[in-house]
Amino acid sequence: PGADELLRPNLTLQALPSDDAVYRLVAADPATRRGRMETGSSAVRDYTETDLMVSDIVLAHPDSIGDWLRGGAAFALALPREFARERPFTVYYELYNLARDQPYNTRIVVERTERGGVLNRLRGLFGSGGTVIDVRFDDVASPDEDGVVAQTRRLASGLAGGSYRMVVTV
Repeated sequence: PGADELLRPNLTLQALPSDDAVYRLVAADPATRRGRMETGSSAVRDYTETDLMVSDIVLAHPDSIGDWLRGGAAFALALPREFARERPFTVYYELYNLARDQPYNTRIVVERTERGGVLNRLRGLFGSGGTVIDVRFDDVASPDEDGVVAQTRRLASGLAGGSYRMVVTV
């Protein structure tokens, strides 16, 4: 890909929990045989513990069906920096180790991370301009047969161009 393009592969692997799982990713063009190998390591968390755990958060476009499958849902994953202001987006994550019928609540906050410009700094002084989305959900756990509580939230944003941080608290 070019400097402004991204490669988005979808891959599901079975892996045992580990503090230092090693991976090797090879991407090559079969026509030219040119490619690149990336290696690294990552922790693989153990989701079977007794404490509440939250999966990675996936952002997707809500108005199209994609090829990323999770449970009974298919999502069109959104690439970074690819959200149109007038378009809502889907937030998907999973909760682990919640007992059936256990009440819980979730808060999703999206805040602007850059404070460029005099107007944005003035808004920040008076308590506005920072938090763009702040929503809460009350629910009761209904785990599937694997003990997973899947959460799909569709958020309308009206986000202006810029950088944002999302915090999901359960």
